[in-house]
Amino acid sequence: VVSTQSTWGFKKSEMGIPETKPVCPPMIRDRMQLRALLFSDTHVDNDKMNKYALWYQKNNPIYDVVLMPGDFTNISVAEHADPVKEREAEIQVFETLAWVKNLIQRPILYIPGNHSPNKLYKNELLLSGAVNLHKTDIQIQHNLVVVGMGGCTPMYRQEGEKFIKQWDGYPYDTEEEYSKDLTSTFQKAYSKYGDVSYIMLSHTGPWDSITSMAFFSFGKLYAGTKSMNALLQKYPNNIMCDIHGHMHTSEGRVKLFSDTQEIINPGAVTSGKFGEIIFTQAAENRWEISTVKFYDLNKLQLLKYKLHSPVSYTHLRAHETEADLVCRLLLEKKK
Repeated sequence: VVSTQSTWGFKKSEMGIPETKPVCPPMIRDRMQLRALLFSDTHVDNDKMNKYALWYQKNNPIYDVVLMPGDFTNISVAEHADPVKEREAEIQVFETLAWVKNLIQRPILYIPGNHSPNKLYKNELLLSGAVNLHKTDIQIQHNLVVVGMGGCTPMYRQEGEKFIKQWDGYPYDTEEEYSKDLTSTFQKAYSKYGDVSYIMLSHTGPWDSITSMAFFSFGKLYAGTKSMNALLQKYPNNIMCDIHGHMHTSEGRVKLFSDTQEIINPGAVTSGKFGEIIFTQAAENRWEISTVKFYDLNKLQLLKYKLHSPVSYTHLRAHETEADLVCRLLLEKKK
């Protein structure tokens, strides 16, 4: 049975001190089942987030963790050079994470997408209870580890047998750069935990997965990365799934390389999409996916429920806890 307890601990985080290697408490690891909310590509879409809150208020689901595969803001590649735009994006990330944290009351594991402020790629924690997993990992259950990899490589359109770059990636300009970080990140996790079950939390999915493709007026867009293909093929018995975002309307699940390994894209919140997943312990050191559900907020009847609009950064500052205050001051001191 999925626990209804809201307890979750990270080393030192109770004091508001950022910790690059958060530790999950033993009590969290003793469950046979884990239910997660999949909440991706919010892009500062307050209307869609409010619609989700109405659905949440109506259905009252019980989650153990929130998995967010990136893209909280709309900052462009060119805007990264502007300190004002960077700061605006940082505040938008903080507000989004705080909003989800206050609504769900569960820990958040997230990664940056390709529309993220540079601070997120430096693996900095902006809010206690929300862990940036870019290029790192965390054990969330006994023999169940989440490995994070944010950002994306360039996206390509197909013209005959050729692939032409359509849009730049960020912060990765080449497949080689991404592959180096992805491979080393997973190998570090594998050397630490060994032969257990892993969840990849990435922004971009595999190259030839339908969850990483989209159709535009110019034709088919390939937004996946071949590096993820290679990793999944190398560890078919360990990597249980790759949960990714990036392609807003390509939600779904598919098996590419193994009957026990899935690629899952919940769709973008800004497109009205989100998902839920339940993991169940199948053996002493193995977990499996027992349920995946996809939801479309555009098709749900929610008008009779009321909810306040997302609060502002000023409001959050006025109501921040002592732990959040210490965390914020420490981060600002580093600037």
